[in-house]
Amino acid sequence: MACITARADAETTHGSVMKTIPNEAPQKVATAIVGRTSDRTVTMRFSQSAVGKPTTIRFAAEATKPGCARVSCVDTAPDAPKTATFRVRSSG
Repeated sequence: MACITARADAETTHGSVMKTIPNEAPQKVATAIVGRTSDRTVTMRFSQSAVGKPTTIRFAAEATKPGCARVSCVDTAPDAPKTATFRVRSSG
């Protein structure tokens, strides 16, 4: 799991890569570099060693309006509970 959270200034972000194990709290395994090219686009970069050598990585995104705790404030992509799949290219 990868998380992007806003810093206290609400202008900059911090990225983390988390390892998830069923029935356990997520553990941070690496930091990620977060880039913004527009108001609607976010890019995360992290070391492959943080996730090992999978053939695919499943991902989804969830955005919440600042200060809103209601479910109606959550936007997901692709539509929850779906995930998108990124095929990892081998370097060899």
